[in-house]
Amino acid sequence: MNALKISFALLISACVVVSSLLFLSWNSYKTVEVPSFDDNKDFTSIDSCYFNEKFMTVKGWALNPEHPNNHAVIYARKNKSDEWVVVKSSIVSRPDVSRFFKVNSVYDRSGFEASIRNISLLGGLSGEIAVIINEDKAKARGIRYECK
Repeated sequence: MNALKISFALLISACVVVSSLLFLSWNSYKTVEVPSFDDNKDFTSIDSCYFNEKFMTVKGWALNPEHPNNHAVIYARKNKSDEWVVVKSSIVSRPDVSRFFKVNSVYDRSGFEASIRNISLLGGLSGEIAVIINEDKAKARGIRYECK
């Protein structure tokens, strides 16, 4: 009976360790270098940016008029550091952007939604984001924004 209790405790401990390792590997913050960029305020809009102790979500649109098929990359700054992480995002249809610029459907795929978990164990996030579109390998346009 005592060996059974010890085996059970060891199995529970192993499950906790494996679950923790999987959580940390799937939710890790891989730091990246944010490319330098020129201001792009005329062609970027943050519709909403929500930030709290658990997560951050960003919605908006960004475009590069010379390269309409290039999509924005969203970065979030880690808390109390100059390190940045890429925020996973998806493309959102924004026909209103094309209508605003009077270009039929050219900018319909300029919208984005991005979200990331704010995990204090991994250093947490500051609430500052950068939305950047590469023009080519040497030049990028973007904005910085502070989520509230």
